[in-house]
Amino acid sequence: DEDPQQSMPGQGEKAEPKLQRISELARYGLDRADARFRKEEIPVPMPWKRYGEIMGGGLWPGLHVLVAGTGAGKTTFATQIAIEAASNGFPVAYIGLELDEAQIGLRMVAEKAHVPWSDLYLGRARADHRERAEAAIGTMAEWPLFAEFGATSGWKASRLAGIAKELEAESKRLAGDSTAKPSLIVLDFLQLISTDEKVDLRERIGKAAYMARQVARDHNAAILVVSSSSRGNYQILSKGGEGGKNAPSAGLDKEGEGPLARGTILNPDALVGTGKESGEIEYAADSVTVMLKDQSSMGDPVFCISVPKLRYGRPAWSAMQMEHCSFSEIGFDYKDWDEKPKAPAKPKTGELLRIAKALEKKDPILAKRLHAEIAVLKGENGTPAAAEDPTEGVNLG
Repeated sequence: DEDPQQSMPGQGEKAEPKLQRISELARYGLDRADARFRKEEIPVPMPWKRYGEIMGGGLWPGLHVLVAGTGAGKTTFATQIAIEAASNGFPVAYIGLELDEAQIGLRMVAEKAHVPWSDLYLGRARADHRERAEAAIGTMAEWPLFAEFGATSGWKASRLAGIAKELEAESKRLAGDSTAKPSLIVLDFLQLISTDEKVDLRERIGKAAYMARQVARDHNAAILVVSSSSRGNYQILSKGGEGGKNAPSAGLDKEGEGPLARGTILNPDALVGTGKESGEIEYAADSVTVMLKDQSSMGDPVFCISVPKLRYGRPAWSAMQMEHCSFSEIGFDYKDWDEKPKAPAKPKTGELLRIAKALEKKDPILAKRLHAEIAVLKGENGTPAAAEDPTEGVNLG
């Protein structure tokens, strides 16, 4: 059968623009959908179940933006995705524009070996962790996992096309007669990329991101662009999506009922455009993921990994925690972590009993009513009543 990825009318980076019949495009779309139904065409897998489900099974070819504040774990998050993809045979290229070669290499190895990467980097790793890292390197040598580095603000976006072509060729080589898997390119991070033109940061980011989107379409690649956040958005990013005086709340639904209510984002527009000078790109991207910081009832850090923009899905979020420099998913009830169930408050019935006894001779009927109320409060004659004052509205004379 003809590979549906190569059969779209007018496809190809060198093809001249021309009018196309909608019926032909619809046929192409159905062929792709059928291939995905048969699992012949699959997305780049995610290391987290719920986040993967939110993303439609993983990262499909296209442009994806990851936004977070300084020190929120952007690189760690992207590294875990890269490791999951490469370990499953998806060609991966990690473009590091911020960290050096040793840091990226050790972050990758540490994720595979399940050891703290900073201990490896600083030479403080335990002997058994060192051995696990060595074993991980041997395993990773078989993976289609690559990296490229560039000087700060000196790596040209035009290089993306060449990398995508190399990964596409590698994917086809690995697939043989089967359908080639999409590749993954991680660009860390967007604000450090440059273009061939001397323009301001916002325009440079815009040109680079639109170039990335076209490269993704031309070469069956998922391109994950890591973006820092502007200082003006630190409030909403650092308080679980809660807005401030001049910022609307994202409305992360933590209390809803039903399979679609809980975990949704009620006001996704509050999160789209939170990247530094990258708002235009986030609106044009196929997906936007924003890392929001929150905390459990005991003050432990929690990350609300939110997807306010997804072309083929609905806005939703997943709660995660970071342990040993690695993210893992947790339940929505993190606000109740380590909280012991509180015993229901016992109503103060002593004063009511004193009043009732004082009324036994003066107003026996009222006294009898108060004794009945006290019995209910003590649980002697049925379900305990609510905590409101049972004497409210009663004339005690």
